[in-house]
Amino acid sequence: MKKTIAVCVARIHMWEQEKLVRSLCESARAQDYEVMVFNISTKLDVDTSHGNGELSVFRNVPFNKISALVILSESIRNEKVCRKLADRAKKNQVPVISVDHSMPECFNITMAYSSSFEQVVRHVVEFHQCKEINFIAGFDNNEFSDDRIDVFKQVLQENGLPFQEEYLAYGQFWEGPTREIAESWVSQWESGEQRRPEAIICANDIMAITVSNVLQNHGIKVPEDVIITGFDGLELGQCMTPKLTTAKDDTEKVGHYAVKMITEYLSGEVTTPYDIEIPFHVVYRESCGCEAASWHNLSEEIMHWYTKSGAIRNLSNDLFMMMNLLSEGHSLQRMAEKLREYRWIIPSDNMVICVNPNFYRNTDIDEDENTDSYIKLVQIRNGEYSVPLEVIPKGTEVEKLSWIRQETGLELIVPLHWQTEDYGFMIISQELNRIDYGAFYEFTMSIDQVFGNVHKQAQLYSLYVRDPLTSLYNRRGFYEEIENRMKLLGTQPKTLFIASVDMDRLKYVNDNFGHQEGDFAICSIGSVLEDVVRNKNGICARFGGDEYMVAMLEATSESDIDFYQHYNDVLQQHIDVLNENCEISYQMGASCGTVWREIETAKEIDKLINEADAAMYADKEIHHKRQQL
Repeated sequence: MKKTIAVCVARIHMWEQEKLVRSLCESARAQDYEVMVFNISTKLDVDTSHGNGELSVFRNVPFNKISALVILSESIRNEKVCRKLADRAKKNQVPVISVDHSMPECFNITMAYSSSFEQVVRHVVEFHQCKEINFIAGFDNNEFSDDRIDVFKQVLQENGLPFQEEYLAYGQFWEGPTREIAESWVSQWESGEQRRPEAIICANDIMAITVSNVLQNHGIKVPEDVIITGFDGLELGQCMTPKLTTAKDDTEKVGHYAVKMITEYLSGEVTTPYDIEIPFHVVYRESCGCEAASWHNLSEEIMHWYTKSGAIRNLSNDLFMMMNLLSEGHSLQRMAEKLREYRWIIPSDNMVICVNPNFYRNTDIDEDENTDSYIKLVQIRNGEYSVPLEVIPKGTEVEKLSWIRQETGLELIVPLHWQTEDYGFMIISQELNRIDYGAFYEFTMSIDQVFGNVHKQAQLYSLYVRDPLTSLYNRRGFYEEIENRMKLLGTQPKTLFIASVDMDRLKYVNDNFGHQEGDFAICSIGSVLEDVVRNKNGICARFGGDEYMVAMLEATSESDIDFYQHYNDVLQQHIDVLNENCEISYQMGASCGTVWREIETAKEIDKLINEADAAMYADKEIHHKRQQL
């Protein structure tokens, strides 16, 4: 049996995390490990209800089944959450590898941000001999930004150059604030308020690309007039003119060393966690003048991004239409069936959606209220779509759903929720070179919205058709459910069984033991009625007070006449057991009348109910006479 590595990550759809996960998965598969990736859609540095809901997926990590845990800690950005994951792994003697953030008692793989950024700064100062340099940092009082400012100051000091505060600005690691800074600088240069620098060093690539664009828009040549450098190795830096000098992390080594650490620990070669720091590759390109300017086909680049933008717009439209279709109504089963129409959006031939009992109990999936099991709502297996409604006891999902991971050796698990309401989870098998994580992120967010809508509508519908005391159908729900089942049976001959049930001596219970005890008795009889027909797909309703109605609608060829004939006897047996097991000072009882007949239309329901009522009153008279003896 193959060993399994679990990976916990946030925002796999972001470029930084996607390349790390791909590296981990490729290295793991090369060493014959299987991988389970547990992804949340948001970082957790800010406490939000959505983020708290996302955390539900980490509860599905099977710590007693995995061989190692990899935490992309910097993506999650919550020390408490990462520590809790590591502690759970430790209790199960599972080694933990933390990526991009050091954690005590864990194997740590960190990035050599400081030393790598120092190479970029030294290249500008010492190789290109620039003395007048502006610096654009990220956020003020940010760990990564402050570290790069310190490196910049250190290199200037070592080369006898002063650091001047007025030539430092904060672009917040993004395009908008950086553009404002660059425009302001150019204006000051043109007015003579400030000297134009020989170089502008930026703390990341997005800010560097933005500065380059602004300068060139004003006729300032890069690198002839001003050298520009970035940091973090965005592919976009190769598309700009001139191509950007930057430093890129070595994600291949991250995957390699993570798997190496795991293998060493599992083999006993290493027993104590250790740390590794991965350096960046500095790429000297056109924006600093180290590489001659080269012609590249900008039209091709424009067409690429135009096509990609069009695909995103089309996907957004398709997801909007999908949400409209799936959000109609309160039926979870019908929603699952309708999702089949959008099968082509799901980027895998193997997928499962499992829902929690606290979610499906409020819908049209009828399960024992005492069960604590998932329901497999949707399954795609080898491309075949189905709505199996299979019960998956909690704690068995790893074994029962292992076929997904076995298809490719990789699976991605994401939560299904709305704010803090946990609905379940979705698993897909991964084809590394096929899945578009961005598109899959949009799909899962849409499904979350659909589940939230269906859940709210199901709750409202339940109030409309359910008795609030017993949770049985009310009169309206009873008729509606029979009519729905008649539609499903179509034109085939069908038989309707009706049992009219009336609780005995409710007034006596209320008068002598109180209405709270009377409510208990009403609910107890209702539970008995459900138990009697639970395996018969029966319909149970409270029509009001102490009056109940039970129905079974079946194809005539499948009708259970023997059960109909002995229904009253079975009911009384269940009530006897109830009385034996309840510590009460009175005896619960019920009178019952039954009738069954082949019917053609819903108009015949009331006639059968009247007949069952008459039989029930006759039975009640018998019970009343017995009580007087």
